[in-house]
Amino acid sequence: MADKGKQAIVHGSTSSTTQSEEYMLQRSKEKGKAPVVEPEIVNLMDLKPADLDKPIEVKVYRKWTSKNVPDPNPTGLCFILLGRDGSAIQANVQLWDMRQFDSRLQLGSCYKIEHFGYKRTENWQRTLNNPLTLLFGRYTQVVPIQDEGFPDHYFNFAAYNELGRRADTKDYTLTDYIGTIRNIGHIREFGDPTTNRILRRNVEIQNLNGNVVTFTIWNEMAADFPLHTLTQMEQPVIIAVSSCWVRRFSGGLQLSATPTTYYYLNPSVEEAGQIRQIYCFKATIADDTGSVIVTCFSPEADSLLLSTVTELLSYIPDPDPYVLPPIIRDLENTRHVFHVHVAKGSRRGFVRFILDGAEDIPLPAPPEVLPVLPEVPPHTEETESSATETPTATEIGPENLTPPPHSTEQLERERVPSEIQSTTVRRQLFEQTSTVPQPYSPEPVETETVPSEVQPAATRTELPKEASSSSPTRSVKRQKHDEHA
Repeated sequence: MADKGKQAIVHGSTSSTTQSEEYMLQRSKEKGKAPVVEPEIVNLMDLKPADLDKPIEVKVYRKWTSKNVPDPNPTGLCFILLGRDGSAIQANVQLWDMRQFDSRLQLGSCYKIEHFGYKRTENWQRTLNNPLTLLFGRYTQVVPIQDEGFPDHYFNFAAYNELGRRADTKDYTLTDYIGTIRNIGHIREFGDPTTNRILRRNVEIQNLNGNVVTFTIWNEMAADFPLHTLTQMEQPVIIAVSSCWVRRFSGGLQLSATPTTYYYLNPSVEEAGQIRQIYCFKATIADDTGSVIVTCFSPEADSLLLSTVTELLSYIPDPDPYVLPPIIRDLENTRHVFHVHVAKGSRRGFVRFILDGAEDIPLPAPPEVLPVLPEVPPHTEETESSATETPTATEIGPENLTPPPHSTEQLERERVPSEIQSTTVRRQLFEQTSTVPQPYSPEPVETETVPSEVQPAATRTELPKEASSSSPTRSVKRQKHDEHA
């Protein structure tokens, strides 16, 4: 009876459908074909529960199997879909539909999807900030389309100083982070055959400020990490990780991988281009107390160089990250004043210093030189008058010159010797009469002949003394004697 009832319902519905189709065909013949109206395409950012009957055009960006760790059994299939406007949304598939959608939706391909459901996004391990999560099922229709205008990546990177408040909390979305690979650890195995065996590998990621955070990956992701291809990639290798859980471990911050975590090496994103423009090198600086190793990042390292890092790389035809350019090697054995700080994450025995800036050592101040004062001559009336008088030069023609007066100086010079000679004779006469006899000496006496021109000069100076000492009568007699002679 039930089967018959079902058949009756089916047949009834079929007959009614056939009648309506005939009616539509007859109407179209009378009035022409009805226009075909395509449904409106909805952007992911504008998607609302009332728009679930409208199609979306998306690109499959990520795909993973959801699990309840540590249980290895899958619980469903998850996707992150990208829109042309750069928005993103998560879509889930139940366990019984996994095989169907795993083959129909391929990574990197674009599709037009219709007839899907939705639910509110849960806070626990939320991958995106979108409040809605799509649900795909047996009625969902998927049609491939061309990859036109879709972005290649979607990230919402967090800065290093934002990781602290996200640690060990369920209120935040899973974290995306970017930096350069600083170190890759070995695989470590935990557990035993009686419980679970877990593989773990640590990858150190360093940002432009020199801060290092540990990225911990597990099991298959740890074993499949491409160590052999890192050396063949452009250096330094940039890694972008997505959907990580921030934890505090051993006094530091750790990015722990989740089932939704992906990592990308040297991705083509804007943040990676900024890192490429940053130059980094290490230098050993020393003073009288010891030496330390300092990591120098640009633009702080530009204070040591003569140009910016962009100009520096333009001078090198084939830059090698493992070979220092000559302009940096020339910094050896130079003296500077360095400003450094201790990087976060440093610990005892492993202290890391980051350069904040450098400057040249200031030159010593020259010794103070006292000004030399000019010597001042002694103050006299002559110098005072000469300082006040201003000499003037007046040019006089030869016709205006007056000849000097006639001088009798030459006649007086000729007359002086005869007067001196006569005076000498007269002086010798008076000295002989007044000479006192000397006692006899058996030793010979040396005599010195004095020229007549010198001896009279000495006797002439003594004449006034004798005249002043003699009496007036004797001077009169001497004058008369001179007249007779």
